[in-house]
Amino acid sequence: MSQASQVSLGKPRDNHTGPSCWSSFEQVPDSYLQASHGYTQDNFFQSLPWYQNLLQTTCHPDVEFRLYAFERHGTPLALLPTLESKGSALLKGLRGTKSLTNLYSLSYDQIRLADEVREQEIATAFIEAIRANRRANAWLQFECLEEGTGFLPALEAGLKDQGYLTQIYEHFGNWFGLFDEGHSFQSFWHARPSILRNTVRRALKRSSSAGKLDFRIYREASEVEAAIAHYQTVYDCSWKDPEPYPLFIPGLIRAGAAAGVLRLGVLSLDGSPIAAQIWIVSGDRATIYKLAHDERFKKLSPGTALTYLMLEAVLTSEKIAEIDFGRGDEPFKRLWLKRRRQYHGLIAFDRRSPLAMLEAAIHIAPAWLKRLSGADRRGTALL
Repeated sequence: MSQASQVSLGKPRDNHTGPSCWSSFEQVPDSYLQASHGYTQDNFFQSLPWYQNLLQTTCHPDVEFRLYAFERHGTPLALLPTLESKGSALLKGLRGTKSLTNLYSLSYDQIRLADEVREQEIATAFIEAIRANRRANAWLQFECLEEGTGFLPALEAGLKDQGYLTQIYEHFGNWFGLFDEGHSFQSFWHARPSILRNTVRRALKRSSSAGKLDFRIYREASEVEAAIAHYQTVYDCSWKDPEPYPLFIPGLIRAGAAAGVLRLGVLSLDGSPIAAQIWIVSGDRATIYKLAHDERFKKLSPGTALTYLMLEAVLTSEKIAEIDFGRGDEPFKRLWLKRRRQYHGLIAFDRRSPLAMLEAAIHIAPAWLKRLSGADRRGTALL
């Protein structure tokens, strides 16, 4: 990972406005760090601690970190964390820029540092800055972009203005539910399907009859190492494959606790943890980020019981407007939460580069053929 000094992007458009670019978080000035503090708890998944952990624990040596920064009259407005790739998926040596995202990411957006951020202005400035970085501008790819937010169309418009051919594609779904202020947890729970409520009732009864049941939520920095140990104990006995990046989850737990957004629930039977869940409560949203249970206790349905206990605890004691189940369309999620939103990816190719256009033809041609044949009824956005 490059740790060089500030990357040169040429002159900004005027003396007061323009992007800078750094190749490590250590280079970020104090003014940006101070401005970011107030927004970390509002949206942890778009914060410096989130991206720092993601970068430190999951990135490969074939990419270089680039953190683009935007300010006006000396006031920090936004940051955009990216990775500079040494080659595309098909053509080695065709360098490009992609979002700092991977399988652990739930969303991607600028890191806001001020309330007066205007989506299109910031997106355009970032695209211009990336285009000025001639080492890595043949193609660009951004993933985990939420449908219905301003950043996706702003990026698309900025790329088109800079002469890129763009394609939007579906990335993953996210199930969520709303919790109206003034409503009780019981009213929320009674709105769940009867099949789920009966399943939870039986799970709690079976678990309680099997031994002494204990439920605890870890959230403080002083408890973090115990929380990591309990979670790892459960995960190692679960049905899940080993994490591809084993340092990411411990880093996430520590960063979440330090930021005050961690809610790590553990369900224990006779003193031994049998289910664990990592929740992130950020702003008015509670995200059920990771869950696991010990397969030896599968008949007790400890994961189902823990989800219910966590929902009851969080919705009763905290000001929550939305609960979401992270990324993915697993069937069980729609029993708990009724709504779904789509996340997209956006890929762009520089029309000035013959190699980039060759890559675009290879990448986009299948989608065009589907549209022409009528096989893709939803239609793929190609511009």
